[in-house]
Amino acid sequence: MSNMFSLRKTLPAILLLTLISVLPFPTTTPSARATAASAHCHVTDGTFTTCGDGSIEWSDVTPRFIASTNSYLYADQAKLDNSLSAPLDTFVLMYDECNSTTPLAPDQYFLVHFNTVEVQNGVASLISYVVHIFGDNTIIFIENGVENPTGRAAVVEGQRGAAGFGHSPNCSFNHLIA
Repeated sequence: MSNMFSLRKTLPAILLLTLISVLPFPTTTPSARATAASAHCHVTDGTFTTCGDGSIEWSDVTPRFIASTNSYLYADQAKLDNSLSAPLDTFVLMYDECNSTTPLAPDQYFLVHFNTVEVQNGVASLISYVVHIFGDNTIIFIENGVENPTGRAAVVEGQRGAAGFGHSPNCSFNHLIA
């Protein structure tokens, strides 16, 4: 996807992922775990992008199918920030929702929610993240109930998201991709 949510923090040891589709989408709660880093590009633009080598973004990642919404969830780890020393520095997601055949209205959003355990100074803490992804490539980022910054932004702490509308390898008709 070029529609992905990227989390540029230290990748957590434990990750529980819950995706919830909001307004007017049905609620889903699939879990996903990246097993290996994708060799393909990851772009946050709300589409399945053609990579520089001619391959389609996410074509080497097997998605999890969610029958109730005719959707596909892709999850992966990637190297997106060359300034960071970690070989894999970003957790990326793409949600291909074939049942959503209407573009998002200006104030509608796709909601991503997940909890993770982060260790700081030897102490493990449960952290809750909520991200609203809008069709204009802005996001609202909430960590442990605190919106940071207030309102919509294109990038928050290196994190981006996009909700697009178009075709995908899974569905040959226009639908939501986030």
